[in-house]
Amino acid sequence: MPNLPTQEPLNQTQIDHLELASTEVAPRTAKLFSLAFAFVLFAVPVSQAVVEVRQSQLPQALSLFEPFVAGLRLGATGNFAGLWTAWRDGLKPETLHGYEDTVEDHSIFQSFFQPRTQQLLTGWLGAGNDKVVLGRDGWMFYLPGLDYVVGPSVADTTTFDRAAQEMVNKGTQASPQPDPRPALLALHRQARDAGIHLIVVPVPDKVMMQPAQLYSRSGSPQVLPVSNNTGYQQLAAGLRAAGVDWFDPAPPQVRADDIRYLAQDTHWTPDYLDAVARDVAAHIQQTGLLSSAPVPLRLVPQTVSRVGDLVDLLKLPKDQQLFGPQTITTQQVIDERSGQPVASDREAEVLLLGDSFTNIYSAQGMGWGTGAGFGQHLAYHLQRPIDVIAFNGGAASVRTELARKPNAARLGVKKVIVYAFAIRSLLLEHWEPVTMVTPERPVR
Repeated sequence: MPNLPTQEPLNQTQIDHLELASTEVAPRTAKLFSLAFAFVLFAVPVSQAVVEVRQSQLPQALSLFEPFVAGLRLGATGNFAGLWTAWRDGLKPETLHGYEDTVEDHSIFQSFFQPRTQQLLTGWLGAGNDKVVLGRDGWMFYLPGLDYVVGPSVADTTTFDRAAQEMVNKGTQASPQPDPRPALLALHRQARDAGIHLIVVPVPDKVMMQPAQLYSRSGSPQVLPVSNNTGYQQLAAGLRAAGVDWFDPAPPQVRADDIRYLAQDTHWTPDYLDAVARDVAAHIQQTGLLSSAPVPLRLVPQTVSRVGDLVDLLKLPKDQQLFGPQTITTQQVIDERSGQPVASDREAEVLLLGDSFTNIYSAQGMGWGTGAGFGQHLAYHLQRPIDVIAFNGGAASVRTELARKPNAARLGVKKVIVYAFAIRSLLLEHWEPVTMVTPERPVR
């Protein structure tokens, strides 16, 4: 009897394909599901357009065609180069992604269902969302901070290769440069050549400083190490070896009951902000570069209350009762000469470049009071006004202000630049190197 070939056993994928191929759907059922799918597909945008027209607004769907209409107008005047540029811009990934974001932000269905669904998920299941992680006892954490700590090494070039490809795929950057090292080294060299001392201050993330509030349980050790990205020490060591004054304010360990961050917010407490400002000020004084005379500054307490920005990011209903406001005491820095909070001074010898960690407690729009931010407290510990440039979310991009020609005279009186930014920005940010404008020194 001849040997018959044995058939290899089917894997799960092959079985699924065979089952799918043998599945029969009645014509009436197929038609019903097709109609239901088409209804859902068209009902949402049509309903959105009807609501917008009733509110005397142009349907936002039409904004997708604005670049092409603008191009036709340019073409009608003979400007064919402008026509092609406008049409090309209309097809760019970042333009299409921007349109998608606008649709999501103004969707009547999303604005109605999302807050209510999130309230159920958070209240019943203790769930956050794509930006917020819920910790213990009402504590909340920013997901990008957790991603930085547990994510790929910030000293590995393959990390930045993948990050660059991700930015291109998402359409956020056409020529992304996620590796922070070239940008920081360029800023260091340009500042040095201009006779300015650069101090880089990576502000530790809440995940690093409040580990007990994120994951600890009863019986956990009372002293915990400060975690960081696996490549951070290598990155910092490499920059220090190149001459960068890298000032890391994070302690090597923290106690479980140490509170350095707001429970519902991404940012530091007033006390921790002041402690870091004091240490940075002492570091600046050690350079021996400052020559301006001290001025009298004093602290005045103020009480402020609000829910944190992480509650905002959950996008709960406005009348939510899951999280109440947190009340804190900040310290306004008052200039004795005017009796007003100390103001940023373009003529100061010290310039602070920062992000929201600088603006918290000083920018009115952030809701945590004014006159008590990192810049003011750095000025207090130096006992002299300083110059401040800070943008929320501007950890990597605030450097572009140094490239603006109108800031040449501003830089001409600077002796120290303190560049403070959220440490999580070392990962997945666009760190395009910029060329600092040549400082214009004052005529003596």
